[in-house]
Amino acid sequence: MPKRLSKLSLAILIPIGGLRLQARPVALAASISHVSGKAGSLGCIVSRSADEAWFILSASHVLSPNGVATPGDQIVEPAAPDGSATPIATLTDFEPLKPDGVPNRFDAAIARVNRKADIEPVLPVIGQVRSAVMEPVLFQSVRKYGAGTGHTLGVVTDVAAETTFTFDGEEYLFQNVVQITGCGEGDFSVGGDSGALVVDALSSSPIGLIIGGAGPRTFVSPLRPILDRFDAQIVT
Repeated sequence: MPKRLSKLSLAILIPIGGLRLQARPVALAASISHVSGKAGSLGCIVSRSADEAWFILSASHVLSPNGVATPGDQIVEPAAPDGSATPIATLTDFEPLKPDGVPNRFDAAIARVNRKADIEPVLPVIGQVRSAVMEPVLFQSVRKYGAGTGHTLGVVTDVAAETTFTFDGEEYLFQNVVQITGCGEGDFSVGGDSGALVVDALSSSPIGLIIGGAGPRTFVSPLRPILDRFDAQIVT
């Protein structure tokens, strides 16, 4: 009697490399960076006169690191140190930061969004941001959502502060910026929150972009001079 041959299932293994999970669209406050830079936060989306494109607005030291960046460079999300970093915008314009004790008014840059469908202009927890800018006032309650610390609350404790930050080994003086003191436990901001949008706690009207923080204090670039510099309006 002939023997019956059993059927064998052959599995072929094909190497495909590491898998990447890329969520789109991303919300405001996503972790972003210059392709050769350090992590910061996506502040907000702006438009410019006579241009239908959207632009990311964030800190200059995030989108255009000193001595590295030129217009046309890639901006990636998540930030460059993350293995799944993918281009989301191209650097368009930035205010060069001036070292050696020369005063800086703000820390900001813009990058043209590759596809509008990749970004949803809403802040986690906070929600829709108003388009009208609010001037910061002393003892105003504010909040922010950033890639470093998420949602935090604070109080404006100075509307014309002076401070110095060190970026990539260079010291930069900032004058007439906003100082915010965090409420409750923890800091209002940490590394990774640079560029995040700060809004009025009650109305969600935007007031500025985070430059950086030290302990309980965070310093913020007022938004109105930034929008004037780039001829931009906030997209909601």
